[in-house]
Amino acid sequence: MKRALGITLQFIGGIAVVVTVVVGALVVWPMWPGQPKVDQAKPADLLFVLNWGGIGETVKIQNVLHSYESRRSFTGDHIDAYSMQVEMFPEEVLKKGPMGQELWLKPPLRNSILIDAIETSARMAQDAGTWFPSAEVLNSDRFYLSFPMVYISNQTVTAVQLTAYDRHEKKLYYADCKW
Repeated sequence: MKRALGITLQFIGGIAVVVTVVVGALVVWPMWPGQPKVDQAKPADLLFVLNWGGIGETVKIQNVLHSYESRRSFTGDHIDAYSMQVEMFPEEVLKKGPMGQELWLKPPLRNSILIDAIETSARMAQDAGTWFPSAEVLNSDRFYLSFPMVYISNQTVTAVQLTAYDRHEKKLYYADCKW
C-alpha cells in the first residue's frame, strides 16, 4: 500500500513539474526577444482589413507594399502595420448607415479622441516603418479614415485599429496598436 501511494505521489509530482514548465514557457516565450515579421504579409492575409472596412466585396488588394508585425508581449502589446495598393475605393461606403453610424469618415476630424487615435497609431506605425503616413497627413482631406476599434482608459487611447485610404495614391493603410 505504501509503495503504491509513493508511486502515485511521484507520478503526480512529475506531472506537476511538466505542467509548471509548460505554463512557464507559455508566459515567458511571448516576451522573449525576437524579430518582427517585416514585409511577409500576402494579400490573402489582409482580407480582414477590407472586411472590417465594409469594402471587402468590392475592393481587391493588388499588392502588399509593406507589412510589419511585432511580437506580442504577455499583455498583448504590439504594433501591426500594413500598406497595400488597391484598385479603387467604393464611395458608397461614405454614407451613413441605417442607424446613423459612419464606417468611414472624411477628415479633417475634430473629435479629440479620434485625433489622439490617429496620432498614436501613426506614431507607433512609423516606428515600424517610415512608409506609414504621419498623423497630420492622415487627418487631411487626402484620406478617408475608419476606426474598427478604439480603446480608451482614463481619457487616453490605449489601443487602436485605424484603416486609412489615400485617395491620391489609391493605397490602403492599416495600423493595429496596443500598449
